[in-house]
Amino acid sequence: EIGVLEQTELNGEKHFRFTCSIMEHHHHFICLDCGGTKEITSCPMDFMNKDFNGYEVTGHKFEIYGRCPKCAK
Repeated sequence: EIGVLEQTELNGEKHFRFTCSIMEHHHHFICLDCGGTKEITSCPMDFMNKDFNGYEVTGHKFEIYGRCPKCAK
């Protein structure tokens, strides 16, 4: 693997998109119409860590799906 594509799941199907060039930890909003993405810098794990007391979390992925402002018009 050279890390060019990232896998995501939408409506039970696997989809692939180009890996984001942002190196800092972040997540994505993905537009269901145009496929555009927006980086989300806040992380829900910051608020959920207490729910995993005693568990060893080795990674996570958080994606929000909807329509971007352009497609929502």
